[in-house]
Amino acid sequence: MNGVKKRKEVKDARHEMRDLGQSKELDARQDGETGASENIFLFYPNIIGYSRIVLASVLFAFCALNELFFIALYLLSFSSPILSPSLLQPVPNIHGSSAQPGNPAHPPLFSLFPNPYSAGALELARANKMDSKGPWVVASICFPVMLGKQFINVVQLVKASRWLAEGDRDMRRLQGLPKNKKKK
Repeated sequence: MNGVKKRKEVKDARHEMRDLGQSKELDARQDGETGASENIFLFYPNIIGYSRIVLASVLFAFCALNELFFIALYLLSFSSPILSPSLLQPVPNIHGSSAQPGNPAHPPLFSLFPNPYSAGALELARANKMDSKGPWVVASICFPVMLGKQFINVVQLVKASRWLAEGDRDMRRLQGLPKNKKKK
């Protein structure tokens, strides 16, 4: 008996919904199917979730490109004669002694790194053989992102400073500070 009563209520609800032009969606929901006009991917919670995923991906790329810029600068400091002119020219001697190999001012490399496989010797060899084209490409691609991130950092610093100063002023006002001293 309950099933018959329930079907009658559903039928009455269909008639009411038909008057509103929504009976097709109600029929589809009752049958367990989604209607053609109903797209589950466009529900608000899903859209918010998708936008969060996209935003997180953009922010991750933003931070990664910023770090890559500084990694490229580090590599260029070892390999680019533009950033490190000392890679092209010998250092002038101020004390009057010659800057020839073997001079105590410039000891031979084997005395600096007795083990040719030490970390320092390998770093020196890598720095002298590295091509600077790759780091220049990476730095120039990442430069706009780094510039944008630095701008955002300055804006956040200014807003945070103003917010803290406003909070300090409010707290001092509530405490009655500074108390004015009467001059006699």
